[in-house]
Amino acid sequence: DRKALIANTITSYDLDVVGMQEIATQGMFDDLVTLLPAYGHTNSGTTVDGCTISKNPIFYAKSRLKLIDQGCFLVSPKSYLGLTVDGDGSLKREGTWGLFKDMISEEYFYVFNVHLEGNIMEANEYGASNVINNARSINQDNQPLFITGDFNSASVSANSAYTQFKNAGYQDCLELTPPDLRYNSSYNSYHGFNAPKLNGKQIDKIYCSPQSRLNLKEYRVITDQTLSDHFPVVIETGIDYDNWYPSSNLLRINKFDLG
Repeated sequence: DRKALIANTITSYDLDVVGMQEIATQGMFDDLVTLLPAYGHTNSGTTVDGCTISKNPIFYAKSRLKLIDQGCFLVSPKSYLGLTVDGDGSLKREGTWGLFKDMISEEYFYVFNVHLEGNIMEANEYGASNVINNARSINQDNQPLFITGDFNSASVSANSAYTQFKNAGYQDCLELTPPDLRYNSSYNSYHGFNAPKLNGKQIDKIYCSPQSRLNLKEYRVITDQTLSDHFPVVIETGIDYDNWYPSSNLLRINKFDLG
């Protein structure tokens, strides 16, 4: 049972935050909620501007974190550039966000969880810009902010998602992690149920805002289970609140594409 394997991976890695993409049905979401009783989640069935939070939810460890606020937004709307939407509605990409309070440090941080278009690069690039603009609008207090997601592109061209995030000041957590603390990062994060490739192309990423001031202890691509057509990505990090990040303040943050 793939759902049981997913839940077991989340609990065995003791994850604090899990950004999930492409939950296909409400039934799958409900099953994961049942299998993960120690985790809260952004609300299922909540619709904002045509998007549903349960499609790309954020799960979080209730023993560590409190969800303070939440919402969702369209990353690449159906009508973008007047393009014809595929039969599966693939141009309608969505994002979910949550504001969390860490009950150890009593500090706050945001997580944005997104899924960008993968077939039409104009829509992918528009989506990246839209995520950046929404994060800027919502994070008015400049709290530490993480963006987890399937960015559907490894391009570093001038208008790529990667370049837009870098130009907006965001940092790729893979690049921030010391090389000796990167595990399996040479594997492509997308494998499509084929033999994994080792050229290190990562379309699944975790970005952080400049004010996050991270002390990254680990970056890991989880390759020991085939849970979907993507490998999950995990970071373990401290957040520097006034130069304080003891070991008890380390967070384990994950992005998990279930497509």
